Amino acid sequence: MTMNSVHEAHSRFDDPAAIESYARISARYPEARPQELLPDIHPQRIPRHVAVIMDGNGRWAKQRGLKRTDGHARGEDALFDVIEGEGDEFVGGLD
Repeated sequence: MTMNSVHEAHSRFDDPAAIESYARISARYPEARPQELLPDIHPQRIPRHVAVIMDGNGRWAKQRGLKRTDGHARGEDALFDVIEGEGDEFVGGLD
């Protein structure tokens, strides 16, 4: 985030907490663009960390007459889709 971005954030959310949050996000993730991608969300409400719980892949496969391992493979594919499109622009970490 550039200084202009910080000033733009200031005009959007005119409070010290918002400015500090944008600065914290920018310092840790220079490529982040939360104010561009989530303009109506106060920066303190942007998650710093997101966890993914892989559950139900085996049941999903069984319901479709597939092997459980097929469900796990499809779940893995879906997980990689999420990770690749995670949005480092606005989320700090993904587990």
